[in-house]
Amino acid sequence: MLLIQAARVLSRLPGRGVSRAQLAAEVLGDSHGLDNGRPVATIVLRACAAETSIDIGEAVELQDAEESARERWARLGITVNELALPALCLNLPGLDGMYPGEPVHVSLRCLLRRPPTWHIADRDVFVCENPNIVAIAADCLGGSCRPLVCTDGMPAAAQQALLLQLATDRRQLELPVGRSS
Repeated sequence: MLLIQAARVLSRLPGRGVSRAQLAAEVLGDSHGLDNGRPVATIVLRACAAETSIDIGEAVELQDAEESARERWARLGITVNELALPALCLNLPGLDGMYPGEPVHVSLRCLLRRPPTWHIADRDVFVCENPNIVAIAADCLGGSCRPLVCTDGMPAAAQQALLLQLATDRRQLELPVGRSS
């Protein structure tokens, strides 16, 4: 029975921004059926683990022991607490016109349900880990700052989704050399 349920869940992936609770309710009849530690959730995540590498010039395996269940589900297009830990960016093409020169938070929900068209094929996108760098860039450079994405430490689900969308659009991210603190 568990394998049949897991197969039904797998047939609905990628989820395109549907919540894990909604998927569980629709497919399993129990909104908690895909919660952490539940047997069907474990089977689905393990079945997908071998297929979660992305080609960015060379295969990159992002699945590791440190990745949270939320991040694994997000890579399958399923949101878990989709409004937590949004991605922070500045002057990112695709969000043009929202708040030029001002930092913007983009939720995992938005990134998965309505992914922007990024328009970065001919642009460098810089990545930093410290949100203070984004604030300083906005204060000092405003609208003239190059596109900047903040991982806020280790990238969580929204940051990973954003970076993967940018990489897919560009096929390569230009990362600055050096460290921020």
